[in-house]
Amino acid sequence: MVAWLSTAFTAWSMSRGQWVFIATISALKLAILLGAAGPGHHHLGRTMVAIAEMFFVVFNLLSLSLGYFGPKGRIIYVLPERNTVAFFQAAIQGYSMDQG
Repeated sequence: MVAWLSTAFTAWSMSRGQWVFIATISALKLAILLGAAGPGHHHLGRTMVAIAEMFFVVFNLLSLSLGYFGPKGRIIYVLPERNTVAFFQAAIQGYSMDQG
């Protein structure tokens, strides 16, 4: 089950983009390293692990949000000439002619 789940997660994060994949894997590796100390350790260590986990959750949400909304924002704000009905119709027509 775990092997299948990790494979599905890797495929999903790779489909969202290279930077989302790298950020997510980096966050998971650091969480594993910081959480490896386990219970029974120093109070400061548990606090650092809790702070790190909160950071990783926020960082993961930020990376997923940027991975999803980043390309949309780029089209809207950086390349507004591509955000028109005429460009969209020309792109569809070009694609249809290539397929036919």
